[in-house]
Amino acid sequence: MVGTWLHEKNKIYLHLSGGLGNQLFQYGFGRALADAAGSDLCLDATWYDKTLRKAAPRAYELTNYPVRATTARGPAAARCRLQMSAIVRRIPALAPFPWMREPAIYRYFPPAAPTSDIYALGNWQSYKYFEHMRDALRTELAPMRAMSAADCALADRMRSSESVSLHVRRGDFVTLESVRQLHEVCDREFYGRAAARVLERTARPHFFVFSDDPDWVDSNLTFDAPSTVVRHNGPAGAVQDLRLMTLCRHHVTANSSFSWWGAWLREAAPAGMVICPAYWLRGLPTATLDIAPPEWIIV
Repeated sequence: MVGTWLHEKNKIYLHLSGGLGNQLFQYGFGRALADAAGSDLCLDATWYDKTLRKAAPRAYELTNYPVRATTARGPAAARCRLQMSAIVRRIPALAPFPWMREPAIYRYFPPAAPTSDIYALGNWQSYKYFEHMRDALRTELAPMRAMSAADCALADRMRSSESVSLHVRRGDFVTLESVRQLHEVCDREFYGRAAARVLERTARPHFFVFSDDPDWVDSNLTFDAPSTVVRHNGPAGAVQDLRLMTLCRHHVTANSSFSWWGAWLREAAPAGMVICPAYWLRGLPTATLDIAPPEWIIV
């Protein structure tokens, strides 16, 4: 019994929040940190137990992937709830775990390998945390559920053409004031410039458009090339749509973690072209952040 306790690994408790793209960034950071430290990774998904007043409702999506982590249950989940509670904010000494907090968003800070159990809180949205394990993450982030017949048909078209995944993110970027104050919204001019850049460099592209507002796309975007608005998976089909994105050869991302992952996990890497917007956050140029890999084209 004593020997088992002495050889038990430390745990990294990783706070999860937000939509699928945010969860993937958080997981990528946690997986890389756990591997470097020789620690076990435990995912705290208790944020999804309630709907926050100033945040869009989101689903916990990592259960769709063969991730190498456990999810906090029972007493472990109770300790995670206490870690994030109002009482710990008032009395920090009551925190069950030492903190590892993200120093600043969209910037890379090399983390120190933990020597005890810790609780990691942040968005961790930089490719630099896990770029060294891209192949491993591509395996872990392949959905376990088989593609539908409609997805298979679309996948064949994507793999057999100069396919371009183009993502239009609106949703809470437009409807929630708290989110709108932080994020730019990519407009028709951006998508026009990005499409023109694709047409300059690619013969016979076909644009496959993904959006949380496909009706806005139909009313506002046109392309000098064939295009398909992908609708069939619906609002609950983020995992399926993200997998389809990765099958496209080229990418036009929004300032969105969702389409970021569609581009970063793409099958055609590094051959495919990725175009992203000049501003990821309102007033902060993308080029000043650690979000876009150096080979991506900023427009």
